Amino acid sequence: MTGGAKVSLVIPTRNSGRFLAETLASVVAQSHPVEEILVVDSGSTDDTLAIAARHAGVRVLVQGYSGLCRAWNEGIAAARGDLIAFLDSDDLWHPRKLELQIAFLAHHAHVDLVATRMRFFVSPGDQIPAAFGRPGLLDTDHASFFPGNLLVRRPLFDLVGGFDPDLEIAGDLDWFARIQDLKISSFTLPETLYFKRLHSDNLSHNALARQVWRRELATACRASILRKARGQGRGPVE
Repeated sequence: MTGGAKVSLVIPTRNSGRFLAETLASVVAQSHPVEEILVVDSGSTDDTLAIAARHAGVRVLVQGYSGLCRAWNEGIAAARGDLIAFLDSDDLWHPRKLELQIAFLAHHAHVDLVATRMRFFVSPGDQIPAAFGRPGLLDTDHASFFPGNLLVRRPLFDLVGGFDPDLEIAGDLDWFARIQDLKISSFTLPETLYFKRLHSDNLSHNALARQVWRRELATACRASILRKARGQGRGPVE
């Protein structure tokens, strides 16, 4: 069934005008078409909405600035596809990203979530933010879960729940912890098909954001410990 499944893509955005056209171009270039592109805008004041509106097949959902997790959740709720993908409005996909993920799911019915390897990059002329200045970060590929390298079977959200809207930065980490706690079957493809852009406007690059990250990381870890103690994996949906 997965071979003919429809893909819905959720792109949360806010003031991403300088990157969004390139991001959408990488989606349009997919060897397997994306049937539905949902751009969830959280109060942009630049030309983000105009750029999104110029692309055929894009459905724009406008919300007040209410955080990344609510944007993801709103996109999931509005999506009509059998498979759900995510992409930050400044990141890029390899043209075969969806093709290879869909092919894998078609042959592995027990797997609910498939990721790919990923690589960080910096736009020409930009400098890597100090918070990401670890030696070798840009020189190697990584096998880590990010929303942007996932393809998820839609029913998984009924089991695991959505992203916790009380978390500003670590909502994806909390969701991945619930995946692990429930022992959801997942797989990471060996190919590098997702490219995450680093720049000065990244959500987690400044000192205040790092403090929030540490606090929310501790919150997510405590929640995981409690779920394991109670034999629960499901998280909040909003």
